[in-house]
Amino acid sequence: MKRALAFVIIQIVLRPLQWLPLSALHELGAILGKVMLKYPSKKHAIVKKNLALAFPEITATEQDKMHERSVKHMACFALETGKVWHASDHQLSELVVRIKGWEHIENALASDKGLLLVGAHLGNWEILNLYCMQRLDMAGLYRAPRDPVINQWVRKARERFGGELIPSGSQSMRQLLKNLKSGGVAGIIADQQPRLGDGVMAPFFGEPALTMTLIGRLARRTNCHVLMASCYRCLKTGFEIDITPMDDSIRSEDPIESAKALNSAIESAVRQHPDQYLWRYQRFPASHYSGS
Repeated sequence: MKRALAFVIIQIVLRPLQWLPLSALHELGAILGKVMLKYPSKKHAIVKKNLALAFPEITATEQDKMHERSVKHMACFALETGKVWHASDHQLSELVVRIKGWEHIENALASDKGLLLVGAHLGNWEILNLYCMQRLDMAGLYRAPRDPVINQWVRKARERFGGELIPSGSQSMRQLLKNLKSGGVAGIIADQQPRLGDGVMAPFFGEPALTMTLIGRLARRTNCHVLMASCYRCLKTGFEIDITPMDDSIRSEDPIESAKALNSAIESAVRQHPDQYLWRYQRFPASHYSGS
């Protein structure tokens, strides 16, 4: 109950921010990011380690600068929550200033096959989800909060323009298969840690990372179109959505080969704007973070 109350209070505090122009939110985000960097946190150590593993070719000073930009982008993401949770259809549409590759979605919809949109914790994935749900009859996989009050709030906000949220769990695979086999559209954020037994180790930025096999299984069993979808932040102006086809090896019978294709697509998207990726989680083996 305490978590639900805290969540509601946070949303009430953030709601007025929906009326601030994006330029003002991002200026506040830069200030908040500087404050966050001054306070010690285990997350800072994880970010530093992840950047060192992912970008060994750049200097420690350049990695530190990327870390600073990453924290500022996460602050912007937090302040954008008011718009994400409460903006109208028109307000949300105006936030997206450029779209690249939407023709891949249109081509997929014109076929008799389903469409699987794959995203990552990059830029503002919440705006990407809402924008797609505005325009597509999409089912999105999500991790349902344990608290029913928070879960109800999340569903109301994310489904307010249409679409459907499918909670991850034992029945999710069956629902997604049914949706895609019938020619529907599904969306999954694919860089989150899978449950034990639902993932394999595959290279990500040249390092082994536990990677979900769900994307490959869905692609193989439904023969659906699979597209990588990203929503990058254009500071002070808006967001750019980028849609790119995924390599056909995502359908490989070998789960490791399929996972390689998935991580390759995510890595390519991240390299476009690496400071907008969520580097705060331990994507790599735990041994890398000992002492973090």
